[in-house]
Amino acid sequence: MPNPTDCYNDQFPGPLLRFEEGRRSMVDIFNDTDTPELVHWHG
Repeated sequence: MPNPTDCYNDQFPGPLLRFEEGRRSMVDIFNDTDTPELVHWHG
């Protein structure tokens, strides 16, 4: 049975983000939905 899925940038899986180890990085997230969202980052 299919389940609805929310996607980032209208794609699943979401975009691959690559960062250089040991360097500080910043990501801006804009919530364009009607409900609060919680993003869990893995690194």
